Amino acid sequence: MPVLLSLCAACAFGAGDFLGGVSARRAPALSAAFVMLLTGFVGLSLWIPWTVDGGPTATTLGWGALAGVSGSLAALLLYPALAIGDASEVAPLSALIGTAGPVLFGVLLGERPSASAWTGIVLAALAIVLVSARGAPLPGGHSEAPSQRRRALVMAAFSGIGISVFLIAFERAGSEQGLLPLLVARAAAVALFGLLLLVRRQRPWPARVSPAPALASGVLDIAANACFLTALARAPLSIVATLTNLYPAFTVLLAVVFLRDRPRPVQQFGLALALGAIVLITR
Repeated sequence: MPVLLSLCAACAFGAGDFLGGVSARRAPALSAAFVMLLTGFVGLSLWIPWTVDGGPTATTLGWGALAGVSGSLAALLLYPALAIGDASEVAPLSALIGTAGPVLFGVLLGERPSASAWTGIVLAALAIVLVSARGAPLPGGHSEAPSQRRRALVMAAFSGIGISVFLIAFERAGSEQGLLPLLVARAAAVALFGLLLLVRRQRPWPARVSPAPALASGVLDIAANACFLTALARAPLSIVATLTNLYPAFTVLLAVVFLRDRPRPVQQFGLALALGAIVLITR
């Protein structure tokens, strides 16, 4: 069950990113992220009073707020890094650090994955790199300056650290209060993104543009985090975080199905490695 929940989280995260990309084509990325987060916050506000008794504890408030802020900062760093750098370098670096952090933290806490699981973790890390690859730039194409490339990679690395802190904070918040830590995280993220919109004097959503993809992305994001939190109550952080971070594979698959994208051979190999990693980890 924890493995299935982790894969459901990866699938929902991947689908949410796919729809988030569609939203970012229709509206500014900051607006798309704000609508996505606000959708999740409203949905959780309506759901949690029926499922949780009592208010949040200090642990839930502290770790939940940290998860919300770190996740928001990770997104704010990753999107500009993708804009100024090579996505085939930026995306894998961020995802790998986002995977390595929780795995190392779990080991420090005393988790001891089996040899099969360790092999699966290594294959999953390699799969993330290969699935995110977009191939070499075309001859005569734009090539970023060395300083710009370094800046993009530094931003991607810090984005990965933010993802690591986000996943670890949820593990530390515990599962005793259900999805309450997620509500706290979303409240912190909505406040941060709302403040940024206010500072930039930017509308939450442009007029005459359908927010449907952003709304759907918000629903999927909540579903993904709910599956992740539930899986954490039943399995080690190192395993759950690794499987969840396979979400780029699901984004690629959705692009193949709905946008008729043709994955490159290296991406196809990455998808095969992802399947192999899942088999090894589930053993």
